[in-house]
Amino acid sequence: MFFFIGGVAVLWIIIGLTVFWKSRNDSRDIETALAGIENKINNIRREERRYITQVNKLSQENLSKVKFINHLISQKAFSWTEMFTALENSLPDGCYITSISPVEMGDFKAQVKLEVASTGLDPLFQFIDNLYAMDFSGVRLIRDRKGETGSFISEISLDYDKTH
Repeated sequence: MFFFIGGVAVLWIIIGLTVFWKSRNDSRDIETALAGIENKINNIRREERRYITQVNKLSQENLSKVKFINHLISQKAFSWTEMFTALENSLPDGCYITSISPVEMGDFKAQVKLEVASTGLDPLFQFIDNLYAMDFSGVRLIRDRKGETGSFISEISLDYDKTH
């Protein structure tokens, strides 16, 4: 009986050691596989950061191109001739423009500073009323002075918005 129990114990020890070595080898294989997966994940993260950097760089380059193209479209959309025609049509008898400084503000908008000579206050007020009747707004009289020939010289600031 002693040999039988000893044989069974040795058999159990052999089976136990076999299972232990097999599970130990499986554990090493799993750890190796996990290390490989972690390396792949780290490589993918580095590649993702590189792509994000490239996308951001391209986005900035494209953003400046888009702004430039929108500016060109804006310049084409704004009709300076319409604005100058509206200014000319607003001038009553006794008023004439001596200088003009337009600044484009957007697609259909501009801000204009002009100097107007008039024979009196009535033509100047008529000119301002006519401006409001056209596509001009925000008309502001900045300065008014008497000219050398007796005419009134007025500096006026106004906004032109063709969308109204």
